[in-house]
Amino acid sequence: MEPRQRVGPYRVIASSDWDADHARYYRAVGLKAPYHAVVLAVPPAALAKDTAFRVRFRSEAENSRRLTGPAVPPVVDVAPDGPGHPWVATGYVPALPLPQALAATGGPLPEPTVRALGAALAEALASAHANGLVHAGISPATVLLAADGPRLLGYGAARATTSDRQPTGRAAVSVPPEQRTGGWPQPPGDVFALGTILAYAATGHPQPAPEALPESLRRAIAAAYAPDPGLRPRAADLAAELAPPPAPGWLPSSVTAAIDRQEAVVRAAEAEAEAEAAVAEPPTAAPDSAAPATGRRTLLVGASAAVAGLALGGVAAFAASGDEDRARPRPRRTRFPGVAPKPLWRAELPARVGDRAKGSSPLIWQDRIVVHAAGRGVVGIDLRTGERLWTLDDHPVRGDMYDLGGGLVLIPGDTFKAVSARTGAVEWSAADYAPGRAYAFDAPLALSGDTFWFTASRTGRAAKDSRAAQDWGRVVAYDTKAREQRWALPFGTPGKGKALLQREFLLLSDADGGYTAVDRRRGRKLWTQKYRGVPDGKEPPVYTGTPEDLLVVTLAGDLRAFRMRGGEQAWTFGSKTGLFGRALRHGAHLYVTDSFARTYALDAADGGLKWKRDNGLSVTASLPYPVTSISGSGRTVLASTVVSVDAYAADDGTLLWRFTAVGAGEEKGFTGTVVGCGAGVALVRNERVLYALPVD
Repeated sequence: MEPRQRVGPYRVIASSDWDADHARYYRAVGLKAPYHAVVLAVPPAALAKDTAFRVRFRSEAENSRRLTGPAVPPVVDVAPDGPGHPWVATGYVPALPLPQALAATGGPLPEPTVRALGAALAEALASAHANGLVHAGISPATVLLAADGPRLLGYGAARATTSDRQPTGRAAVSVPPEQRTGGWPQPPGDVFALGTILAYAATGHPQPAPEALPESLRRAIAAAYAPDPGLRPRAADLAAELAPPPAPGWLPSSVTAAIDRQEAVVRAAEAEAEAEAAVAEPPTAAPDSAAPATGRRTLLVGASAAVAGLALGGVAAFAASGDEDRARPRPRRTRFPGVAPKPLWRAELPARVGDRAKGSSPLIWQDRIVVHAAGRGVVGIDLRTGERLWTLDDHPVRGDMYDLGGGLVLIPGDTFKAVSARTGAVEWSAADYAPGRAYAFDAPLALSGDTFWFTASRTGRAAKDSRAAQDWGRVVAYDTKAREQRWALPFGTPGKGKALLQREFLLLSDADGGYTAVDRRRGRKLWTQKYRGVPDGKEPPVYTGTPEDLLVVTLAGDLRAFRMRGGEQAWTFGSKTGLFGRALRHGAHLYVTDSFARTYALDAADGGLKWKRDNGLSVTASLPYPVTSISGSGRTVLASTVVSVDAYAADDGTLLWRFTAVGAGEEKGFTGTVVGCGAGVALVRNERVLYALPVD
């Protein structure tokens, strides 16, 4: 990016000439009052094109506003949400990035400078680790050397890329080996990164051999970037060994002179921007003298702090344990809204989910194995590790799968099969409703005990006989233990929705917009009801039964509740602009998300609004059909809004975290959806990639 180029409301003064993997840093000046200088972090174009990354980057940047204190260059501005290139602006402090400081000295930094740099940064990390924080984004580009001590940039930009994408080039040198292979950031990883920074400062070369380090620093620095995390010192011990921290005059004169020249350029740019604005539009009012100063001068920090800023969005919480902790106070757990949990695992499915299987949710069997449709087959995946256990080929899934008991799962396809959950071996298949028979299996409805209800359709010549129109389809009750039909009821053309299973009857939708109750034991029609506003001849809406015997349907921008018997409307809840997705009932409440990424909690009995949350995205066009899910414990509501999965506390709607994924396997960016929840785990499917997220 060239000088004078604009980024949002800022004009670039100069580049840092050193890239972190996740961003490039620029000094820039505001083009509107108060015309102060900032440091811009701008991610690479390849990442910025990804909608998921933009959402994640902006979320991390907004989170980092929460950190305050004299040692933190504060976030002063964030790019508006939308398709434009993202950026984040932090307060400017006269300082040189470590690579430029080395260039100014023409070689390695003096030993006292390296020692002071290491002591200050290690002390900052020790304080962070004691409070349960990990920085996880330290690199040469993020270390600034100022006259009163070092600073650390980061601000969540590194974390925004950590789902799948690994750092490359020089920035990758400071990433610990255990994190490169997918490990979750931990305190020893920060110590490793700091060790590489100090080795670079002491030799002018990234990660040199220990023999190249100054002898007086060799033991401490080499131990810090040891490949084995267990051999690295704690940050507090490293700080003690490298002391003293920075004092006035800690920088070489050549670095101080370069900082002075930089500040002169920045001052001139600020004055120029203010002068240009004054010519273009003279001020109409004097600035408020009582307003707090937010300029460059107020962003300088005292030498007594001399610690690095850790941005909220760029850190990770951890729970310390083991013998090491007994020698010091246990860190408190820190919870950061908006920061998604690290996936337990990420697995690539052998093929995309086919069109026929898109209505199929994975079956989480016994909270141990995920049975998932993939292309024209099925896979079994260990829920805790993500290891693929088996594959069942040539069995495209049609509808939901069920736990049959006895270690078997029922998988619907061209017919339905009983398959071993542990091995994927087919134990038996329902030949009576296989292709080529008079009636072929169509779609599952429900399963309870040994009874499986499904729809079947006429095939062959009988299907073309107009006289058979009334007997076109049927509802079948099948005994899965005896493997025989219990009863079959002619049903015309059944609707496409699943059945609502009540104690005495099965409630079925039909293609004409009506609902029919069928005796679940004998297969007799009990009653039929139509509901006002439910369109005829279209796919039936999503419905949810409630303890008050209401039928709740989704109709475009409304949720409507009807008395199941009688058809009277009990209540309605409308969204003025968005279209509702699939409603979900849990206990006494309904949860639903609309197409503008707003999630609602309603009282199922009367439709009263309990809470409403907007995920903060500036949505200018409605999103495709949003999906609402709830965790196995019922404590967390998960809203899938195409660009992210948002987690809210079910009781009050507090935003817990937002998950997007960037990297290999995401051919179209993140368009993920929660497809299943088990005990403490939510499954998110994005194209052919499956993530297991810890919840609750």
